[in-house]
Amino acid sequence: MQNDSRPDAASVRRGGLRIALVGNHPPRRCGIATFTRDVAAALRGAGHRVHVTAMVEPGATHRFGGAVDRTVDQGDRASHAGAGAAMAAWGPDVVLVEHEFGIYGGPAGAWLLDLLDAARTPAVVRLHTVLDAPDPAQARVMTGLAARAGAFVVMARHGRDILCNARPDGPEVHVVPHGVPDRPLVPARDMRARLGWLERPTIMTFGLLSPGKGIEMVIDALPAIRDRVPAVRYVLVGATHPALVATEGERYRDALRARARAGGVQDALEMVDRYVADDELCDLLQAADLYVTPYANPAQITSGTLAYALACGVPTLSTPYWHAREVLAPECLVPFGAPDVLANAAASLLGDDRRRQALSERLWHAHRGATWPRHARALERTLRRVARRDAVPDLHAAE
Repeated sequence: MQNDSRPDAASVRRGGLRIALVGNHPPRRCGIATFTRDVAAALRGAGHRVHVTAMVEPGATHRFGGAVDRTVDQGDRASHAGAGAAMAAWGPDVVLVEHEFGIYGGPAGAWLLDLLDAARTPAVVRLHTVLDAPDPAQARVMTGLAARAGAFVVMARHGRDILCNARPDGPEVHVVPHGVPDRPLVPARDMRARLGWLERPTIMTFGLLSPGKGIEMVIDALPAIRDRVPAVRYVLVGATHPALVATEGERYRDALRARARAGGVQDALEMVDRYVADDELCDLLQAADLYVTPYANPAQITSGTLAYALACGVPTLSTPYWHAREVLAPECLVPFGAPDVLANAAASLLGDDRRRQALSERLWHAHRGATWPRHARALERTLRRVARRDAVPDLHAAE
């Protein structure tokens, strides 16, 4: 990092902020990595200076290129503190942390606190996971973050409610919805033609493939859907999660194929078995008549996959995890573990072109406010509020 002087408070108010952004980053393949990249680009587009510090998981090497200014070895405690000291030398106005317990080193990511201690800079911590019943290690980390953060940012109102109930005297909690691409609304048939796909009614789910995401429920619903929509196909987009590949190869993906064969719907299941970049991902989404997020965890507080689908105007059905309950109408929610209900809802939507078109237009218009430039402007309000504070909080007050 270059070491240049920190602007005074007046210049912070006049112009762009100097932001030290910490998280994962591509070419690491995970949702927080692409999210961090897109946040950095959006903030730069809004006139701010952003230096990115990227986490590197044990045993991995990534060629980040010029997009990343410094890396942190997740398995090395001193590396966390060293990154914080480098931030302090650069002199940012605020540190923005993209937080998930598993991406920082130490018990439940506790070494992130060393980084913030060394940075000696007001911090905004965006929580990608908000737990209403953290284990003891996670609770200790949350206490440490609350002592160091000028504000928490969450992407769903329920996350704010959990934090405010758990820590009524904690830092301010601001809701900034998940950022999304700015895409024109395109009819699914037109996009399928553009991609050269055979014309078939299409259901889609995307994301890094791993257990616990409820894919089995969709596969189990396919026979009943096909009874009413004979040409239906279910397109599952995304590579298997790298951590899963490292431990068991493609056993889980093979099990999903076997499940489809057992249900007699193997010809209705199609897999795009690779990591796809954002532009291609949005093309694929817009080729779908129906998107399904079948997560099995009711406490899922944020889903980037759901946010992208809605921003692309794709009619969506979902299990009622927290994020889905906040952004979808009740008729678009199906119970957990209920493939029969999902089958009926999916077949009804696929058979009603007018209803799908109306739902597509409503969802697309409703999510225009979350495009990345608007996301950056909303986030900026929190960053400026914290950066204007004259004093760094007492880092050990709550420990």
